[in-house]
Amino acid sequence: MTGQAAEALGTAGTIAVALLFFFHGAALSRQQIIDGATHWRLHILITALTFVFFPLAVLPVNELSTIAPEWMPKDLGLGFLYLGVLPSAVSSSIASST
Repeated sequence: MTGQAAEALGTAGTIAVALLFFFHGAALSRQQIIDGATHWRLHILITALTFVFFPLAVLPVNELSTIAPEWMPKDLGLGFLYLGVLPSAVSSSIASST
């Protein structure tokens, strides 16, 4: 999709995600927000798992595509690497935070 329709759809998607986070946050009490913000060790652990552990965990799979391309095609190894560095989806992040 190109042109004005693509721009409108992109803007609608951005607004939908913003509203999703807003309404989820608006349902929280002040104490829940403070309690969540003070769990800094948990936030560091989750960030490290998402952006350090998971990418490192898929590196051997990507290397397998380099070493033995007959077992693992290069594109598939790159796909696993790509999935390893992506954060989780918005919906699963909100569902796991409740």
